[in-house]
This record gives sequence, C-alpha cells and structure tokens, in this order.
Amino acid sequence: MRDDTAPTGRGKKILTVILIAANLLMLVVGIITIPPNMQRSAEKTGAPLAPPVAAQVPLSTGERPDLEDFLWYTEDVFYDGVPTDAVFIENFGVITGGWKGLIIYDPDNAYGANALEFLNVSIAGKADNLSLTLDWY
Repeated sequence: MRDDTAPTGRGKKILTVILIAANLLMLVVGIITIPPNMQRSAEKTGAPLAPPVAAQVPLSTGERPDLEDFLWYTEDVFYDGVPTDAVFIENFGVITGGWKGLIIYDPDNAYGANALEFLNVSIAGKADNLSLTLDWY
C-alpha cells in the first residue's frame, strides 16, 4: 500500500532543490530560445500590405430610408415569400452603388425584441475585392 503523506525532513529538501533546479533549467531554455524566435518572426512580418484607408464612398445623408421604401417587402415578400418570377442577380456590377437597407430583428417577436433598423449601404469594388460601407443613423 502506498503512503500518501507529504514528504518531511530530508525528502522535502531534496524535492525543493529538484523543483528549483527544474525551474532554473526552464528559465535558461526560455532565455536561449525565445529571443531568436521573436527576432525571426519580426523579420518575416514586414510592413502591412496596404495601410487602412477611410471609405472612398461618399455617404448620402440627404436621403435616408424610411418604412415606405420597404413596403414591397414588409407587406408582400415577408408574408408571401419571394415571387416565383424573381430574377437572381448573378452580375456583380449590377449591385454596386448606393442602396437603402432594412434590418429586422426578431421578426416574429418570439423573444420580445422586435425592432427595425434603417441604414444606407454602399457597395463598391469588384467581386474579389469588395468594399461595403454601412451607414447607420
């Protein structure tokens, strides 16, 4: 049967010396290996490819969306679904430009958090390099 009591006397001193030696060994290994690795990773990462820039799209604050702009959706599509004769947009160039946006939170009020949020959306760029600007108010 094994004795689970804590070491005392000489055993405790030996255990303490072993732990201190192991900690010192780990410290030495860290001092030797960490700085060269940090230096190599600093050499690999250069300046960022492109500095962040402000949106190049002028925001239209003169014409804000309101609920009347979305009656086609809130009174028809929301309840009846997408019309069968709707055309799927496959050409990215068709969607670029300024749009009015509507976000509906908890549309069925299942959680008591129903809300509408209006925003202006501006889509610019190309399909592989998109710039999307959301202008909440």
